[in-house]
Amino acid sequence: MTRKTICELALVCAVGAMLFGPGLWNRDLWHPLEPNYAQIAHEVVARGSWLQLHLNGEPYYRKPPAFFWLQALCMKAFGLRTMSARLPSVVLGIGGLVLCYLTASKLGIKPLIPSLVLATAWGYNAAAQRTSIDATLSFFVLLSFYLYLSSSGSERRQVGYLAGFAAAVAAAVLAKGPVALLLIALAIFPYLAWRRRWQEFFHYKWAVIVLVVAAVSLAWLLAVASRAGTKFLDVIIGREVVTRLSGDWEVESPWFRYVLTFPVFFLPWFPYLPFAVVRSWKRRSEGSFQVLVWFAASFLALSAIPARSDRYLIPLYPAAALIVGAYLSEKDSPAGIVSVAGFAVGSVALVVGAVLKRPDALAPCLVVAIPVFGCSIAGLWFWRRMGYKAVLAAAVVAYVGVSAVLTPYRNDGKSPKPLGEFLKTHGATPGNVVWFRSYDSGVAFYAGLPQMQRVRELKSLDEYKGSWVIAPREVVEQMPDVFGAARPVEEFQISRRIYLVFKT
Repeated sequence: MTRKTICELALVCAVGAMLFGPGLWNRDLWHPLEPNYAQIAHEVVARGSWLQLHLNGEPYYRKPPAFFWLQALCMKAFGLRTMSARLPSVVLGIGGLVLCYLTASKLGIKPLIPSLVLATAWGYNAAAQRTSIDATLSFFVLLSFYLYLSSSGSERRQVGYLAGFAAAVAAAVLAKGPVALLLIALAIFPYLAWRRRWQEFFHYKWAVIVLVVAAVSLAWLLAVASRAGTKFLDVIIGREVVTRLSGDWEVESPWFRYVLTFPVFFLPWFPYLPFAVVRSWKRRSEGSFQVLVWFAASFLALSAIPARSDRYLIPLYPAAALIVGAYLSEKDSPAGIVSVAGFAVGSVALVVGAVLKRPDALAPCLVVAIPVFGCSIAGLWFWRRMGYKAVLAAAVVAYVGVSAVLTPYRNDGKSPKPLGEFLKTHGATPGNVVWFRSYDSGVAFYAGLPQMQRVRELKSLDEYKGSWVIAPREVVEQMPDVFGAARPVEEFQISRRIYLVFKT
């Protein structure tokens, strides 16, 4: 490894730490998924049950365990805090930048630019700052692809890399399930078919790798099923796999959803992507074309699956960054004007939208919008001289501003931490906290409680003497016969919902 490579990798890690690191402390756990994931890991530590997951004392079968194991290890090392819940995402997010650099080198692409593009792509940047299974999946998919590329060479070297490849695939499956196999297969086999490399396409090594991955996955599935019974298999296979593929899913969205949302979440680099795709198509003998096939096949496959969510595209951001990076390493284009102009317009829209929603948001929005707007105008002025560097500068300023100002400001009304700390300060225990109708796992996490009671029916507060009863304000107002004579001791807002706390 040359000195230049070491310096560039150090720069990539530093940029990643600067952009992703604030996620460890600038806000608490936000709904909808972060509090649940953190509490599941908390219960792993509290119960000592690493094999079978739980949420509020009930078995949790919806996700494989790898991501929660990483969170639990961090909690054992650093304690029960937000940093511990997000540290795996931040570390693996930075690791993804390093892998993007190394993969670009393998493909003959100048490696620094793709890594910086990935670091500043909006969707990837956001995923690396939250508790995200999909960011973890992205790391293992990219690791698998890099190890596959590295497996060519001497037989001894090939065996070592293929062993690592099998381990990475198994880790991806234990993080997200069978969809990991699909994404990794689409990163490799469509390109082999395009090149008509049938000998490698049907090589026996794939059967060996599948057997290794199946053995690891089945070992966990059967071990949990032996304790939980068939209900576990019904949920993890029936609900999480079959219903997602069949269309019987709770979230409906049109088949073209990703066509509309990916351009937004790949800002500020999406305006470059069409130019980059044309370049890769024209140069089908180069490594960037292999990434283009990977991206196109995965994008079409994910669009065809009825269960669609924008976070499912996170594993595709490294491929898009490699395509754009290959283009930018040779030339720029007027697409840079669109990118920096988008930041300028976005900064104004941010202020207008936030102020219309909350008039007191003007000051913190301006703190971010003014430097972003100024940087964008500078980029528009100097785009011929600066090119993509102007876009990069505008993106860094925007993300740093949001992390330093807007995110902590929004945290005030979204965090479950104040209620959790209130209960912890007043000596609440799992047996004397009662949630009526609603339940918030983030409160349990910050209160340090492995579980809390949750009731659907409540005839009188006297049923729970000596307890803290928590209920949404709208529910309290609808039930004067239960709460009419009682006065709450405190109220808390969590993600636009007001919770009233009663001491019985």
